[in-house]
Amino acid sequence: MNDPTRRRTLKDLFQAPEPMWLFQTSDGRALGPVAEPMLLKGLLRGTLSQQTLVRPVGQPQWRPIGAYTRLTRAIERLQARVSGVRVTRDSGIELATRPEATADEQEAPLSERSRERAAGE
Repeated sequence: MNDPTRRRTLKDLFQAPEPMWLFQTSDGRALGPVAEPMLLKGLLRGTLSQQTLVRPVGQPQWRPIGAYTRLTRAIERLQARVSGVRVTRDSGIELATRPEATADEQEAPLSERSRERAAGE
């Protein structure tokens, strides 16, 4: 995949190594390496912030998480998924809806439905 004019294929994406990251704690200690999904999980849980200093393994410069476009886009997608808002390709925003309950499900109390499922009905 050294040819810059060649389009990346699905096979290339699956074979590409996952980026690993180091991050600094509030007292200046470097922790890691951690996989990108773990870094994003820390952001969603609030244990890391957009100002947390990170760097890809092998690179010398520490930068805030918010300075990496790749990470900020991934965070936006995850937050939209968690909040129920979906951003469409044409920049339109729509609410993700849950399927409507049937009339029987709306009328049946929760405990009754639980008993039916437990009984295998």
